[in-house]
Amino acid sequence: MKGRNVRYRWILVGLLVLSMALLIVGFWRNLVSRAYVQMGSIELSKGLAAAGITPVLAENHLLLAERYLQRALAWNPSDTDTYVKLGATSLAAGQTERALVYLVHAKDVHPGDRLASLWLGVAYSRAGRDQVAVDLFREAGSYGQLLMLGYQYSWSDNFVDAARVFRAAIAVRPGDPLMYYQLGLMEEAAGNFTEAINAYSTYALLEKKDVAQKYLVEARVAELQERWSDALTCYSKAIDISSISRTTPASTPDERRLAADLRNDPEIHFRMGLDYSQLGRHEDSLRELQEAVRLGSTSKWTYRALADAFFNEGEFQSSLAWYRKVLEIDPKDWWATERVQALAGAR
Repeated sequence: MKGRNVRYRWILVGLLVLSMALLIVGFWRNLVSRAYVQMGSIELSKGLAAAGITPVLAENHLLLAERYLQRALAWNPSDTDTYVKLGATSLAAGQTERALVYLVHAKDVHPGDRLASLWLGVAYSRAGRDQVAVDLFREAGSYGQLLMLGYQYSWSDNFVDAARVFRAAIAVRPGDPLMYYQLGLMEEAAGNFTEAINAYSTYALLEKKDVAQKYLVEARVAELQERWSDALTCYSKAIDISSISRTTPASTPDERRLAADLRNDPEIHFRMGLDYSQLGRHEDSLRELQEAVRLGSTSKWTYRALADAFFNEGEFQSSLAWYRKVLEIDPKDWWATERVQALAGAR
């Protein structure tokens, strides 16, 4: 009986020693792995920093990062962070498909890892799968990535997808008025005027600092709803507020932006000219459109509206001259072409 107890004790001691050894080995493996991950992260940062300056140096840093991170993976094959950094390294090296393999694995192992979601979103975006990317950016709470992707769509005149991305950004940061303004612009450009009005109206409710811009947006809402007098009132308020701001010294970039004098903005005078025209106040329309041109507008739309205003005032020679300016910019403009033919034939 006594011999059996001694045997059990030795078994327990052996198990304890084995457990301690496994703990020490696990700790050591994790320690070595983290050291390699740290070295890989440093090389990845150097590679990203050098990418736009010296591509050869960047490539060398990325190769070192890959080597260190692969060693880290050999020591600890289950570490999510290593897979994420390998994915980021592959993306930096332009190897999108390889990055997807690492990042999908990281996401599978740790679904709630926000960094994995962010980098996987970047990889899917590079692979042209933007719908998946948007969902991942939203999951990661990555407002900046959504903002950048939305602007990329808007710059390429892809207004529908830009609106979709800006809606995702709103889900991440619902209190930011800027996103509602951008969403309104995209919905309007896509011809979705009801959605544009809703987005603009929400912007106006949220905007507390830039009051002049708030009135400008309210003016656009009024125009979309064909409330021309209300639009003109809002434009006047915006101009008045910006004029008052000019009398207060501006010390910060935001204050200097808010202090911009809208009286010198040709776009506002152009829009006011159109609104006056809708009300049949052609003399006021002519005045505002001439001011837009004086302030530097060279748009064919300004020239055409000015030609229309001269026409409505019965000043046909001036009207003909401005229609011809429109055709200098756009020889295929059908409205100016017809008016030039009619006015030139009546001379």
